[in-house]
Amino acid sequence: MKFELDDDAVLRLSGVATAAYGATLLFVPRTSHDMFYVAQAGWKEGFGAALACDAAGALSVGFSEGSQDAKRNALRANGLGWLACGGLHLYNTGTGVQKKDVGYSSAALAGVMGALCLWRGFRNNEDDEEGAKKK
Repeated sequence: MKFELDDDAVLRLSGVATAAYGATLLFVPRTSHDMFYVAQAGWKEGFGAALACDAAGALSVGFSEGSQDAKRNALRANGLGWLACGGLHLYNTGTGVQKKDVGYSSAALAGVMGALCLWRGFRNNEDDEEGAKKK
């Protein structure tokens, strides 16, 4: 069995990762606060709910038979969201709001997820045609 990283797989990965991240903030806010933050941050539950909604969108598109354009737009949106999240982690860590070990590793993970989503969202149509010819 060959492993392929297609648009659906990346959207599903993004959705599951976002859902897991959001669930910790939404359902166990005190634990997530103690893990991520040094200073008090009162918006964790709202942020968790927003992440859960974003995850639902990514998963619904990733499991649909929708158009390739819709999937690419969703990948682009998810990619920008992940990069913004990574930037926020870097900012919070640099200003001392987030713990350094978790903040920097979270920023790195968000950067990788953002790059992966944007790579799939902005690749050329020729890549799709070449892949279809090889099958």
